[in-house]
Amino acid sequence: MIDVFFMLAILVTLIFLIAFFAMIRSLWTIYHQTEHTVLHLGKHHHVK
Repeated sequence: MIDVFFMLAILVTLIFLIAFFAMIRSLWTIYHQTEHTVLHLGKHHHVK
């Protein structure tokens, strides 16, 4: 018989990992967008 608490622990761990991965991915995307915007503004400033 499979332990219910063991299954719950695995489920919670999986949810935590997925949430953590999603958070890092969104932060990475925001960082890249900001970097791109800063570079773009820098180039624009340099032209003027």
